[in-house]
This record gives sequence, structure tokens and C-alpha cells, in this order.
Amino acid sequence: MRRFLSGIIFITTCISSTHAQNTSTNESSVEKFSIQALHSTFTSEKEITAIAIRSSNQGEFFIVMDSIRISVPLEPDAPEYTYFLSVSPTKTISIISSNTDFEVSLIKSGIPPKMESSNARTLSSDPCSGKLTIVLQEDWRSGLPEPNYSRSFHQVNHLIVHHSAGSNTNTDFLQVVRDIYLLHTEVNGWSDIGYNYLIAQDGTLFAGRDPGTGSQSRVRGAHFCGKNSGTLGVCLLGNYETAQVPNQGLITLEGLLSYEVLLQELDPLGSRTHSGQNLEVISGHRDGCSTLCPGENLYLLLPEIRQVVDRGCNPVVGNLEFSADDQIVEQGTVVTFYNQSTDFDRYRWNFEAGFPSVSFESDSVQVTYFDEGLYMVELIGYNEDNESSLKEESFIEVTPGPNSPLVYPNPINQNEPFMVDYHATIQTIRLYHPTGYSYGVLNPGEPLPGYITPGFYILEIKTTSGIFIKKLLVK
Repeated sequence: MRRFLSGIIFITTCISSTHAQNTSTNESSVEKFSIQALHSTFTSEKEITAIAIRSSNQGEFFIVMDSIRISVPLEPDAPEYTYFLSVSPTKTISIISSNTDFEVSLIKSGIPPKMESSNARTLSSDPCSGKLTIVLQEDWRSGLPEPNYSRSFHQVNHLIVHHSAGSNTNTDFLQVVRDIYLLHTEVNGWSDIGYNYLIAQDGTLFAGRDPGTGSQSRVRGAHFCGKNSGTLGVCLLGNYETAQVPNQGLITLEGLLSYEVLLQELDPLGSRTHSGQNLEVISGHRDGCSTLCPGENLYLLLPEIRQVVDRGCNPVVGNLEFSADDQIVEQGTVVTFYNQSTDFDRYRWNFEAGFPSVSFESDSVQVTYFDEGLYMVELIGYNEDNESSLKEESFIEVTPGPNSPLVYPNPINQNEPFMVDYHATIQTIRLYHPTGYSYGVLNPGEPLPGYITPGFYILEIKTTSGIFIKKLLVK
């Protein structure tokens, strides 16, 4: 990681709501500042819900909240070198940078409206899952300025999958969508939010760009490198370079894409020409632009997603059955699942709260559970043109592991020493990427290697009393 220069400048600013919008109870605003400092602190009269940073060149930007330093990632759909992150509402925020010339936008999207079950509207009658529901703009955008422009509509030939690259821990999804709306309109200067749809980690589906009296699926957005004609954009909230795609979000994505290929009369396994290149009908943002979006862990799922969408909801002949070596386990335990099904060609596992959360193993698969609770397991079997699923709710019970090693600090900063406490002798500690790549052996009390970037990792701790698996979050 780049070392910051000495001579840090502190800037404290009291902010007034100069761009307040609409209601007195739920005012929103975006405040912009030009900064020439390595460390800036802002204090606001209203709670800041997100931050956007625009720089003339690439750099490293961090925010500090409650003494915790959080990396601000590049925003994949905004102009070059724009960084964005939704945060827990706060009135004081500090920015640490490796650049000394950049613009800061403090976004205050106000208090999200309370959503009742009646706010979720039926998008379609889906022949496979019954109903696909959606939270409309009039509900999530309550109290924010409405877009007012002449919409454009087009025939859709490509469905483009994105990720927001933002927070994996912010569970106030209404706030995140509102923040993205203000980022796109007030910071980027676009006429509306760029995506046609957004999907939260819990599977909640949000209508994106407002079509007015037109079609949600055919209103032209702003999400594909200035080459938006003929495309529909759907964005999964979260950063899937560092996190696994949550099961509920994936299920909603597949349902939405299934709806769209029927509506648009598209072949989910096909490809068409777009801006002079051959582009698959269901593609990731990176297939047409220089970007990491939609994140490696989501991008690698696209081939299987295309297959799932293509198979639709045809009837299946076959028998699904699975078992596990243990159904009541302690936190950090590896559970082996066994596929005992017959008459299927291929399989897909969905593990609620498991790591990995999705697997395509045909025989057995090993899954680690870190969080206490009761969790669902689903096995889907596929024939040539058919599929069927077996879902067992509360199949795995994860209990606290009182005798497991203690890893601290966790989360940990880059290049910071980490420690492990345990009553038995520790033999080896290995660090793994979530994909399974091994970074080798680590030694407690020594700093993490300099090449370890912020993200989620796995520690395998081998002791004289057993092997333990621990999550490690690097900031």
C-alpha cells in the first residue's frame, strides 16, 4: 500500500443544506467541496448517508467513522476516477487520501420511507415462480426530487449485469438505492438513476430509471460506457470482487432475467452485435467496458445463470436427495454435503449463510458456516431441458464455538500485525482467498504481507486440538 506523505492538513467544515429538496421532514442535499489536502474532516448539520469522491487521477481514498478506516471503492458506472460508498448515517466524517487534489460530494438522502408489504408490487405473473414483486420509484424515492426529462425508449437486445461495488455490510437497502439515485443525478449530472433495476442482497427488487408512462424494461438507461442503446441494466447492490453473491439476490436476478428474455423475446444463450462487437445476450458490464464490474464472483456465475434462465420451468423427471455429515455444528465448522440424487445431468447447491454460498459439485461439497443460526440448504437438479429443486428449511443449525481460537484485531488494517489466542499449541496458520487460493503460512505478531489488499479472507488455524476456520476482514 502506498505510504501517505507527512504534513497532513485538517479541514473542518460546518455544512448547511444549500441544496435542500422538497419536504421539511425529509430534506435531501448534496454538498460539493474542492479539496487539496491528505486528510479532511467534515461536520454536517444533517446526517451524511454517502460520500462521492472525484479525482483527476486514480488514488486511494478512505473514510474514518468511529475510529474505523474504510476503503472507498471505484464506482464502476460513474465518470473515470469516481469513488462512492453508502455509510451508516453520521454527522462527522473524515477522509484520508493519497491524492491532494480532488472533489468531495457529501450525500444526504434523508430518512428512508417505511416500507409496508403493500409497497411491493407485482411485476409479472412468472410461470416458474408465480410472482416477481418490485418496489416502485414512487415508494423508495419518497421525499427526493423527481426526474423531469424526455425519456427515450428502445428495443432491448442485451441484458447487462452490474454490481454497485459499494458496501457489503450496509443492510439499509432503501438508503443505498436513494444514495445511488442522488449520486447519479446530483453528482454525475445524469437525468435519472442509470439502471433499469436494482437488486438488494436480501433479494428485494427495486425499479430503477423512471419510465414515466412508458415501459420499465424499455426505457434507455445510463450504465454501459455511453453505449446504452439496445441494453437493459440491472445492478446488484454490493461488491462482488470481495464478497460471494448472496443466494436471495441471485434468485431474484435469475427471476428478473427470465422475465426479461420472455418479454423481449431473447435467446439467453445467444449473442448479438452491439457497437461493432459480438456480445452475449446476458453479459457483464466488463464485457463491453474497461471495468471490473460486476465483480469476479458474480461474473463467474454468468454462464450458469444463462443456463438457468434458458431452462425456464419445464417439468422434470428425477429424484432429488441429499444428506450432511452433521446438521448441528459450531461456528467455523466445515460440513460435508452428499448428493444422493438420481436421473439428473447437472446440479446446483444453494447454501444460506454458507461459504461457498453456491456450488455446482455433482457428488459432495464442503461448506463452512461462520454465523450462528438456522439455515436453509437447496439442491437443484437439471436434465437436458428440465429442472427441479429440493429445499430444506432450517437444515443446518450453527451454534457458538466457545473453544475456538480468538483472532484479533478483526477487522484488521493492511500491514497491521494480527494475533491469535488459543489454549492449545498453534501449529500453522494459512491465509486463503475466498476462491480457495492460498497465500501461504502466516505468523502471529507479524504484519500481514504488503500484497494483501482490502477484502474478505479465510484463516485456517491448525492446532494440537484440531483445525479451525476463521473469517478475516482486511480494511
